[in-house]
Amino acid sequence: MGYEIWDLETGNLLADFDDRTDALALIREEVEGKGPAAVDHMGLLYVYDEGRSTHVLAEGKALLDLIQTATATG
Repeated sequence: MGYEIWDLETGNLLADFDDRTDALALIREEVEGKGPAAVDHMGLLYVYDEGRSTHVLAEGKALLDLIQTATATG
């Protein structure tokens, strides 16, 4: 199981992580460096079942809420 960050516009895998915290840290860094529009075409997926299945956790602006919630809860 793990987490993947995708560019939803191009269909390219941007990064993959074993840990959700690390995936959110990369998204947070992108927002801090490029502003909120950096997530417009990004998606965060949870990968399970030995890589055969995925679940979309958040995409686009919903990623902003996700990283804010993760920061607030530590």
